[in-house]
Amino acid sequence: RQMCIRDRYKTATQQLCAQMQVPYLDIFDQWLARGETWWRSRLSEDGIHPNVAGYRSLHAAVTQWQPLIDFVHDAQLDLEQQSAV
Repeated sequence: RQMCIRDRYKTATQQLCAQMQVPYLDIFDQWLARGETWWRSRLSEDGIHPNVAGYRSLHAAVTQWQPLIDFVHDAQLDLEQQSAV
């Protein structure tokens, strides 16, 4: 079975994040899990890009995602340790 563009993009993004040691947040799957009515209400008329509600949802998902919070915290600690040297 050939992978669709979305799956290829997702795989490439996951691989790049792993290579760069950056956490990967799968927003797309989160949105799909909430149901079609929910995610459609957060897309602009083109059906691809988020509208205002969509950007608010993205912001909430990213800022409340524990792996990113941990990543930022660790990076801040690293910077503090480097500046103390």
